[in-house]
Amino acid sequence: MYRWLFRLFALLAVGCLAGAAYLYEPTQYPTLEVVNLTQDVGELPLNVETPATVVFRNTGSRPRRILNINSMCVPSCCWRQEATDAVVVPPYGEASFVVLLKPTRPGPFTCEPTIYLDDAFLREVSPTFNGIGK
Repeated sequence: MYRWLFRLFALLAVGCLAGAAYLYEPTQYPTLEVVNLTQDVGELPLNVETPATVVFRNTGSRPRRILNINSMCVPSCCWRQEATDAVVVPPYGEASFVVLLKPTRPGPFTCEPTIYLDDAFLREVSPTFNGIGK
């Protein structure tokens, strides 16, 4: 009787190890890369939201998510995100995240929004948008 019990538990242990090996992801580091971290958006009209796109590339084997952005205003411009839900970046794929920029005064401006990512852990990136408000 104990022999069968031992075999059953041995088989269960092997099954657990096989499941853990299947679920194991050797890359426990961030796999999302920002393709265009700094952008010159040119001349933008004052107090009008204009879309600017940030492209993310996933170099890992698991899908990752672009969660949201810190919507806010600084003296020269405001920004917010266009999407209402998280954007999924497929494994070995790319996805675009649209940021709406609004210059609030004439002249040069720099916007540096913080984008929050679910990338093996919660992570932040800050792309830079340079332009001129007209």
